[in-house]
Amino acid sequence: MKLIRPVVLMFGFACTALPMLAQARKTDNPVYGTWTWNPEGKDCQEVYVWRPDGTGHVTSGKEITETQFKVSDTPDENGFYVFLDHVVKDNRGKDCAGSTKDDTGHKSTFYIQINPDADMLRICFKASEDACIGPLTKVPSVEI
Repeated sequence: MKLIRPVVLMFGFACTALPMLAQARKTDNPVYGTWTWNPEGKDCQEVYVWRPDGTGHVTSGKEITETQFKVSDTPDENGFYVFLDHVVKDNRGKDCAGSTKDDTGHKSTFYIQINPDADMLRICFKASEDACIGPLTKVPSVEI
């Protein structure tokens, strides 16, 4: 009987956790997709690819990074999506800012604002409109 009780408790936890896990994989977040940005005054392009599975791919000039992220399902009361980013791989290529620093392991929190048409966004370094880059433009998805 002692063995059955923990198993029953674990099964009960799994049954209540499964709906939460399913919600965590929401696929219609407007942040998902491919976004491009050309920093002003630079002959350089940045491309951000954010997938519903929580993985991302970012190129900035010659730098290529692979990331894992979490993004809020809805914006906060000020219109910001909270974006938690973790760089898992960096090729140390020269980015649009001129850096070759290896960002592997770096964790950041960003705040993303998306326009009403969901075709442009800004990445902010705090939940304020005075510390942002962009606008980034969404690349239309191609259906195969």
